[in-house]
Amino acid sequence: MNVSIHILIYISFLIYITSFIAIVVNKTYLSFTLLIAGFICNTVYLIQRLNISGYPIPHGIFDSIFFTPWAIAFSIITLFYLYKNHTILYANVVLVITILIAIWYPKGIMVPEPHKSHVLAYTFFVTESFGIGLFYISGCYSLLCLLNNNNNNNDYFYFANLSIIYGFIMYSIAQFTGAAWCYYGWGTLFKWSPRHLQSAFIWTMYVNFIHLKYIPYFNNEKKSLYALLCSLFTFIFYLYSYIHEYTIQRIGG
Repeated sequence: MNVSIHILIYISFLIYITSFIAIVVNKTYLSFTLLIAGFICNTVYLIQRLNISGYPIPHGIFDSIFFTPWAIAFSIITLFYLYKNHTILYANVVLVITILIAIWYPKGIMVPEPHKSHVLAYTFFVTESFGIGLFYISGCYSLLCLLNNNNNNNDYFYFANLSIIYGFIMYSIAQFTGAAWCYYGWGTLFKWSPRHLQSAFIWTMYVNFIHLKYIPYFNNEKKSLYALLCSLFTFIFYLYSYIHEYTIQRIGG
């Protein structure tokens, strides 16, 4: 393992967790500043992963387990910049959890295959990572909405709903590009495999959430509970995928 490269992910984790602690003690701009610092460190780490095998291969950057924390950090920074609401930064806890999982995971890349080097593959991995990252963020806001009955409650629900909308758009793009990539690489648009079925299930869950507004019975509290469950299912599905791939032969780390 190239320690000089991988030390950056540990530094990113320490900065991210410090950023989360800062928002918990109401140091909003300190938290945001630390978040940006961690994001920069995380970005440098991903760029260095480009050459992790000794030859420049994009797989190292777009590996879902390592790219998703970066996508979450980017999403939180963007939301805070657009809406200037301190409650957004509570989603840093999601960032801490996902990068902690990445630290635990083998750092190398799976042996590259020709059909995984297509632009459709990279488009799929990028949009999928942003999609699931935003779904995780929505789960955090949904939980906070359920736990709080103060003026911040509406903010939590608003940002949970917003994260789901953006996440659903990205995840839908991932499904279309994934189907095109699957056809390009394997000659079929869909396979009855656990990976494809879980993606279809997640997409269907969030289609259901978006249409809950047409059912009067579902108030904001019930929608928040549904969104939280969707986020937990998404997390469990992808954690299962990571565990399933844990023992696959890797190079560069």
